[in-house]
Amino acid sequence: MNTIVVVIFFGILTHAFGNFAGITECQQVTAMNGFDPNKFFKGTWHMTNVHNGLFSIVCQDLETEIKKGKLIIEYNYNKSGKEHTVHCESNGQEQNGVIPFNCKIKSLRFFKLLNQVTEFQANFKIMTTDYNDYALLYKCVTLKSGTKADNYVVLRRSKSDYNIPGSVQSFLQINGVSLKNCKELINADDINIEVI
Repeated sequence: MNTIVVVIFFGILTHAFGNFAGITECQQVTAMNGFDPNKFFKGTWHMTNVHNGLFSIVCQDLETEIKKGKLIIEYNYNKSGKEHTVHCESNGQEQNGVIPFNCKIKSLRFFKLLNQVTEFQANFKIMTTDYNDYALLYKCVTLKSGTKADNYVVLRRSKSDYNIPGSVQSFLQINGVSLKNCKELINADDINIEVI
């Protein structure tokens, strides 16, 4: 019986993360022309729809700001009863539209000396946004091990708005991408993965 449970468990994880992990290169998607980071990096963006991911832990609320000339994204998540904070910083957008972030996951412990930090690189491309309501983001992450993972994400200013705007749907169709609604993903607090 235990063997069957383990096989089923690994089958679910393989199905859930098979598309999410193991890419060799980031996709070449077109970034928005005239993107204005001063309008985008302020306030909260909620992930409402994602391409890759079966578990709700991939959908976060992003706190954004510009501080001392750096673009900042922060989000928190709780896994197995432990609070984790992700802090990402960037010097700004490059010519090809990529916004490269250096990110750290801080796993908070009761004693500060036991806190753990995991680092990764995240390249963001804002494909379209109106700054006040919605954005379509392509995110490609590289872990220290060299493993890459990517995702298309719809961001909304309103946490309860899961509708995909028409202009975002056009970009998704051009790129052959379908999305899952975050509120319909499986809640799995005890899965053994990191959120990126």
